Amino acid sequence: MTTSTLEAYVAVELLYDKNFHPQKVSSIPGISSSGPILGKNTTSLFNKEEVIFKQFEQWLATSHGELSKLCKLYWQQKSLDIKKSKDKNKSLGLFIDGFQHFLIVEGFSVTESDYYRLLIGFIDIILTLKSSESQKKLMISKRSQLLQLYFLPKPELSQTSKDTVVESFNITQAELFQLENKIQNTLNKEDVGRYVQLNGLSKKYMPHDFDSIAKYKNWITETEQLEKIIIKEFGETQRKISNFSFVPTDLHQSVVELTTILINSKADFLKSYMDCLRLWQFDPFDLQFIFLQLLDFPSLKNDKSINDRLAKTLQYSTQLQKYSGLALTCAPIQVEFNNWPIKSQSKMVETGMRVYQKINEPLMDLFKHFFDDSKSFTAALEIINQLKITGSVLGVKAQIKEAVASSIKERSNLYFKKSGIVENSSSSNLNFDQMSTYLTVVSRDINLLYNWKMMNPLLNTTFGIYEFGSKIIMSPVINFVRNFVTKIKKEVSNSKSISNNNKINQFLNSDKRKSFSFFLDTLNKLKERTGFNFDFQNELYGEFVYLVNSWQEELLNQIKESVKLDLSSGLIRVDGSSSSKSARNVIGILDGYISLLDSFNWTNPFQLAELNVKLYKLITNGVELYYTLMFDIIQKNISKVVDLESEACTCINNLWIILTYIKNLLNKETVKKSSQILNENGRAQLKLPKKFVSIFIKSAENVETLKGEPVSLKVCLSGVVNGETRTIHKDYNPEWFEAFSGFEDFKAISNSNKRSSIVNGSISNSNLKFSLLNADDFSTYKTIHYKIDLIKERSNGEEKKISLSPRAGCLIFNTSVEFERNDPIFYIGKTITMIEKNITRAIKLFVDEYTLKMKDIFSREYLDNSLIEAPVKSENNYQRLLDINLNQYTASMRNKLIPEMSQNLMPELFDQIMLEIWEKVVHRAQDLLLPRLSQLDHKVQNKLNKKSKFNSLVNSNSSNYRKTTREDVIRVIEWVFKFREMLDNSSIRVDLQEEFNKSLKKLANIKDLNKLSVEELEVRYFHAWNYICHNMKKVKLKADYDRVGWENAQKDKNLMLRVLLSKGSVGVKDKVEVEKRFNRAIKTELDVIYLEQFL
Repeated sequence: MTTSTLEAYVAVELLYDKNFHPQKVSSIPGISSSGPILGKNTTSLFNKEEVIFKQFEQWLATSHGELSKLCKLYWQQKSLDIKKSKDKNKSLGLFIDGFQHFLIVEGFSVTESDYYRLLIGFIDIILTLKSSESQKKLMISKRSQLLQLYFLPKPELSQTSKDTVVESFNITQAELFQLENKIQNTLNKEDVGRYVQLNGLSKKYMPHDFDSIAKYKNWITETEQLEKIIIKEFGETQRKISNFSFVPTDLHQSVVELTTILINSKADFLKSYMDCLRLWQFDPFDLQFIFLQLLDFPSLKNDKSINDRLAKTLQYSTQLQKYSGLALTCAPIQVEFNNWPIKSQSKMVETGMRVYQKINEPLMDLFKHFFDDSKSFTAALEIINQLKITGSVLGVKAQIKEAVASSIKERSNLYFKKSGIVENSSSSNLNFDQMSTYLTVVSRDINLLYNWKMMNPLLNTTFGIYEFGSKIIMSPVINFVRNFVTKIKKEVSNSKSISNNNKINQFLNSDKRKSFSFFLDTLNKLKERTGFNFDFQNELYGEFVYLVNSWQEELLNQIKESVKLDLSSGLIRVDGSSSSKSARNVIGILDGYISLLDSFNWTNPFQLAELNVKLYKLITNGVELYYTLMFDIIQKNISKVVDLESEACTCINNLWIILTYIKNLLNKETVKKSSQILNENGRAQLKLPKKFVSIFIKSAENVETLKGEPVSLKVCLSGVVNGETRTIHKDYNPEWFEAFSGFEDFKAISNSNKRSSIVNGSISNSNLKFSLLNADDFSTYKTIHYKIDLIKERSNGEEKKISLSPRAGCLIFNTSVEFERNDPIFYIGKTITMIEKNITRAIKLFVDEYTLKMKDIFSREYLDNSLIEAPVKSENNYQRLLDINLNQYTASMRNKLIPEMSQNLMPELFDQIMLEIWEKVVHRAQDLLLPRLSQLDHKVQNKLNKKSKFNSLVNSNSSNYRKTTREDVIRVIEWVFKFREMLDNSSIRVDLQEEFNKSLKKLANIKDLNKLSVEELEVRYFHAWNYICHNMKKVKLKADYDRVGWENAQKDKNLMLRVLLSKGSVGVKDKVEVEKRFNRAIKTELDVIYLEQFL
């Protein structure tokens, strides 16, 4: 029996019917798994079957529907036989069995769901009638057995499949209906599994059919996996005789016919086509040949026009790609050409070569026009690739490369003529313009090749067009670049009479810098793309370093211009920001230079690390210029801070934006990697490093005029570090807490010191000059010359207290010296430090301006008047305290200035200012309640220095200090609570609120201590002093002691002394003298390192 293509195709479609599988009767829609409501039990003493039949007749008389009609017809045929039956016990079972046979006679098949639906419906009707227990049990058992049965429905074509078959095979619906009925009863899904077992793809080839065992194993693995999937899907049978009606008799011809239909059909046919090949286990390699045979190359003999021939070739390429793609996609398994059996590969190559001979000439034309028409070039390569004739033995690749090389050489000669570079390549007239023109066109061609490679990776892997083409293009380029690099180095080295910097500056003038940058940038990109063998970066590293250094002048000028434009527009804030344009512009400028260096893609890691050091050194100088300009504006406009949208507020916001940006630079991968390389290879240390000197002006003590009045002081620095503190108005003990820093050149200091440390009255760079200026009368209070030791590095700082003799008081400051490191992190860190110091100074300027009146409030005179005008009546009842001046000041700050600060300053800056104001409040409150130790300490120090036994009780007795009363403490704490209420603001962070509360606890502690007696305070003092002495002795043995505990003990000890002074204790001076003598004794025993670390 033969099977046609159409029959086999329809059979496969039926086999894939989703309902063509065994189904359980209980799953049929309309059948209840629980059954109907059972009828009542019969009470008749007569034959119980007769009772049921009588009820059944009554039901037939009133019922309607399909089941009712069938039951009436069945009753007409069986009622007489049932009445005559002598076997009364089995008549009900026979009645049900007879209905089953009746349904079959009526045309209902056991493979249809209607058969079971009607049969179980018949049983359910009888169950609703009156019957005996045994009868119900019989029917329920029968019903349960039916529900457990399985049936195999006939497969059917979906409407979509029917439409596809009618359209594809050009038949009528009636013809298809007849064919479907014919095939339905012959199909068995298990036959598919049997066919696959006998005729699977895994049995079509043997190991010797492949050129390697690995390829055969791969073939077996893929095919056996497919066979297992099919067998699992359709089932497996042990029957030896099977019906393979779903497989066409002439399988190859049927596939050819279906393939022909596929090419001209709609997409719906594709899935069924693939299903056929899958079940028929058709050879995927034969499928390739079938598709290739159906593709006819158009005749080119009569086409005289090149364009017509190219168009037909491209059309053929498109169809060939489509057919090859379909053949690979539709095959039961996808196998790459390299893994084909040997005979199939050979047959494919022979077929491909026959086609290639027909189209050789037009393809060669396309291979010569890559740069003119890359699309046609790609299509031509696709033809060669799909024909599988890329083997080196065939020589096709060689012909392609020859055509490509001819095209590139012709193109290169044209470039040479346009640039004139050939004539001048060996002469001294070779210039940047010629090289730039030549490299530009070369880069363009390389980019075209590279982009083609990225768009066609598989073709490039097969033919190596990019590698071959770029090598031909770059071959003459490298020679020209070598000559030009030699010329550059020669020009720089020839001028022996000119210094190195001037030589490179003369060569790389403003006109040539851009050309040199473009030259390097272009070469970097070419090397990145082609990997040509010439380390031009190493050859030009020295020149490139000078180029990077030359960026500083440009960078500084751009920053100056940005600030100038910002000032001209009034430092208007950017929408949605608290900063002005210059901050964003400066960040853009700095990012631009960072990206500029990155764009050169310097490959040598050590050289790149050095270049990053130079780059971030330039950035440091640029940022230093910016924050200097911003701080100058802040100082000039500080009197306008009452207007919180002033330039001063904008400038400090700008500084914060820059600080945030610089901190983020520390996280850049290039910065981390450069630092790591330099430190691991010992290149971070410099032979003659510059020194980073920091001066921290802490405070002055006991400064006063000749009349004993407080002085308005500021400190001016010159020499190693230059700077100027803010002015502290009318204060015996001014506190600045301002830091200044800068780099100093050790070489310059050495040369200067060879001449003289002081020349014509001016100090050398190794000295530091402190000028304390009286802002009240613009006179010099005191000038101090201090020499800083720049030989030793001291990063922790060394506190110094220098007498202002013959004027009253002393100056307290810290100095630290750090050596410059060849490390980008060093420069970034120092930039961060300097910006933070300037921001802190700016904040202190702001706070001083806001709190001028606070100083008058926290004074002895104001306190006395307050106690007279509003005597203390209860503990800390600050809300009822009526103080007009204080209330007006705090209300103005709370209602106007603080909300405006919150709106116009960055949140971080606002928090710092609030904390600074609060600390000033607490500090002034403490100084008002507790006398300072500085005056007493100064007198004891003078006594010890003079080694005098004379002790003036008049000048040093604690009774000279005014006693602090309970009322004083209560009133001052009431003021503090007023200020605390002033600073309440929803914008203040929670952790800042906690800082406020800590300070309040300190004041509460002073209040509690004031209640103690002198004896109790002395006990606490000696407890702290004994702890300090005990731990100081341990310093000689080890350094890992509790520093925090020791420092807290120092604070407690000093606090006890101040409270004792406030109570008028006469023994404070003796205690201070004992401390001084003890410290001097310890200093003679300790090494200076321990002294600097712990004292």
